[in-house]
Amino acid sequence: FESLDAARSGLSIKLMQQEGRMRGQAFVTFPSVELAQRALNLAHGYAFKGKPMIIQFGRSPAATKTSS
Repeated sequence: FESLDAARSGLSIKLMQQEGRMRGQAFVTFPSVELAQRALNLAHGYAFKGKPMIIQFGRSPAATKTSS
């Protein structure tokens, strides 16, 4: 993860909580698609506190709606 240190200044991290407790999820926005892909390649499957991290690109709200 040291290779991503230079990109930290452009990161936006939103931790997901429910009733004040962490849900184990976060949304991370990178300054470029290239850095996001690099982070995904490095972190997906990485064991964190004994559990593998599942990393995937987010979807915009418009992409998740179905048309009737």
